[in-house]
Amino acid sequence: MSRSSCFLFALCFSCVSALSFGAHAQSIFVQVSDTAPKVSEESRAEVRMGTPEHNEALPPGSRVTWLRVLPRLHHAEESVQNPGTRTFSNVVYGGPRHGRWRGIDPLEYDVAPLQASPRVEFSGNAIVLTGVPETRGLPRRSAQANGAGTIFLAADVQLPGGARVATPGFESRDRLGLSESVARVSFRSGDDFLGFMSSYFGVPFLFGSTPHQVDRYVGVDCADVMIAAQRAAGRAGVFRRGRRMPYVSVSGISRHARAVTPPLRFTRTGTTTTAAGEPITLRFGDDVKPGDMIAIDYARSRDMPRSWDHIGALVADTSGDGVLNGGDTMRHMGLLGLTDESIRRHGPIRFRVWRWKHRYRP
Repeated sequence: MSRSSCFLFALCFSCVSALSFGAHAQSIFVQVSDTAPKVSEESRAEVRMGTPEHNEALPPGSRVTWLRVLPRLHHAEESVQNPGTRTFSNVVYGGPRHGRWRGIDPLEYDVAPLQASPRVEFSGNAIVLTGVPETRGLPRRSAQANGAGTIFLAADVQLPGGARVATPGFESRDRLGLSESVARVSFRSGDDFLGFMSSYFGVPFLFGSTPHQVDRYVGVDCADVMIAAQRAAGRAGVFRRGRRMPYVSVSGISRHARAVTPPLRFTRTGTTTTAAGEPITLRFGDDVKPGDMIAIDYARSRDMPRSWDHIGALVADTSGDGVLNGGDTMRHMGLLGLTDESIRRHGPIRFRVWRWKHRYRP
C-alpha cells in the first residue's frame, strides 16, 4: 500500500432516514492524513460525508464515537483448521505435513471504545494520533514498541435528528480478514529494516499468511514480516525483470541473503558454540549487527521437519558484553504477535545468521 499522505478509506453505509440526508443512500468515510507515519508524527483521522473526491464535514451537531477494532490473538469462536492448536494458520501446523496449504483460516476481531491517551487526542469529529496506544487484548508488545504498530479505526455517528450510522468495523471482513474499507494507521519507529518491521506490532500471527494479508496488515508469519519490512526499507521493491521480491518461507529467504556465520548452536544456558560444541565468539559490530536475521532450527522438535523452522531479527546487544549470546534481544513474529525477547527463550537451538544482500539494502 502506498505511503503517500492523505490516503482516503471510503467507508460506506446506507442511510434511509428522512431526518438525515433525505431518501437517497449517502456515504461517509474516514479521511486519514497519513497511513504510514513514524512514531511521534501526527496522523489525523476525520469522519467526512460524501466521497473521497467530493466531500464535506458532517452536519453541525453530529456526535462521533471513535472505536478501535482489535485483532484477536487466536481462535476463540470459529472452527480450528488444525486440531490441538488455536493458532491462526492457512497451512498445516506441525507434524509430517507441516506447512502444507489448507485454505484461508478465518480471522477474528473485537471492538472497543478508543480512549484519549498521550498518543490519542480528540478534536471535534477528528482524532490526532502520534502512535499506537497500549490496549489490553492485543498481541504482546515490548518496551521497544513505544508507540509503533498498527491500529484499525471505526466510528459510530449520531446525526442531528437522532439517526445513527456507522463506518465499517470489526464485522466488515472478506475472506482474507478485515476489509480494506476499515481505516488503518501503521506507525513505525524508523526508516530502516527494524523500523519498518515495528509497524507490525499489534498484527496477529498467521502461519502461512498470503501476500495480500501481509500487505493489508491483517496477519503475518515470521518469514513474511521480514520480507515486508525489507521491501519497505530497502531496494526490494524491484526484483528480477521488474517483479517485487516475493514472499517466501524461512529457507527461501536464504536466496536473498548471505550467510554471515556457519550453522551454530545456542546451548540451554545461552552460550554460542559451533556445531561440534566448541565455544565461539561473535562480536557485535564486527561479526554481527542489529538487523541481521537469525534463522532457527528447533532441532529436537519432531513436529518441525523443515531445515529452518523460524526466523527473527537481531535487535540489540542487550547483555551489554559486546558478544552475541542467548541474552540478546531478537524481534520475531511469535504466536502472540510481533515480540522483542531474549533469544534464550527459544531454548537450545541450531541457528545461522543471515544478512540481506547488498542489492536489497537502501
